[in-house]
Amino acid sequence: MAFDPRHAGPLPGALPVNWTRALVGAPYRDGGRGPKAFDCWGIVRQVFADQLGVDLPGYGDISADDLRRVAREMARGRDSWPWAPVEVPQEFDVAVMARPGGRAPVHVGVCTGAGTVLHTEQATGAVLVPLDSPLIRFRLLGFRRYAP
Repeated sequence: MAFDPRHAGPLPGALPVNWTRALVGAPYRDGGRGPKAFDCWGIVRQVFADQLGVDLPGYGDISADDLRRVAREMARGRDSWPWAPVEVPQEFDVAVMARPGGRAPVHVGVCTGAGTVLHTEQATGAVLVPLDSPLIRFRLLGFRRYAP
């Protein structure tokens, strides 16, 4: 089955995780903080609020484009508290990614603990993608765990 960027469900090989069901298929919106549309940081915030009871900073009303700086800082480990780098991702760890073909961190998603990451982009909306998928495998820069 070829990847269709309009496909909003789990990709082949992605294992469903119960908490993702309410979010998979949600449309992407730059600056989207939910509950119906999200940008990448918005979906991370929603998962942390709904599943962990953690109110992550909203960084005001800045857009996903402006959140590139935040992703870069997380990837570099600067001012990273409470985000600890981890080698092996677990459920609710944040995946830091580059844009396709890039090397600078500009995007984030949430690991499901089932070998997949939930993330949202304009081309796809919110989707589950296996961590070893060629769609994101080469974009992954590292993982961070919330450790206050």
